[in-house]
Amino acid sequence: MSKLIKRDNDLPPTRYKNSLWAIRWIGKPIGFLLSRNEREEWIGDLKEIRYRMLHVEKYPILFINVVISAKCFCLVFVKIQCLIVEAVSQIIGT
Repeated sequence: MSKLIKRDNDLPPTRYKNSLWAIRWIGKPIGFLLSRNEREEWIGDLKEIRYRMLHVEKYPILFINVVISAKCFCLVFVKIQCLIVEAVSQIIGT
């Protein structure tokens, strides 16, 4: 028999809805820095990380929020770095 992966709708709403705030308040808004395809992949990756850390590895909820927040801030840093490299390359190229 194949195992099915639980999705967000299968989680008990009262236990996890308010305690896992990192995806809703940090991950999704930061995802708007990306294009549509990259955004969908980014949100999917965050949800996969959340599921794996919560149900498979059994980390505390606060630790999951910190990890997801750190990944989001790393994404912002890399995006800013890419914009700076593009700007510098356009200045040097002209």
